[in-house]
Amino acid sequence: MKRTRLIFGLALATAGAFLVAQSAGTVNGGFIVGAPLAVWGVYLMTKESNSERQEERGSTSEN
Repeated sequence: MKRTRLIFGLALATAGAFLVAQSAGTVNGGFIVGAPLAVWGVYLMTKESNSERQEERGSTSEN
């Protein structure tokens, strides 16, 4: 799942960065769509799931 999230986030971030670059410094559709898309893509790449956090801590669901 981590690899899928990384690839999907990278694709979104790249597409968003491309749209921002094509907007040529103006606030038009490319910037309005591209900036949030790039931010969302970076967020997906860096996000940890709950199961990954539990594995990192070494804890289990036995309470």
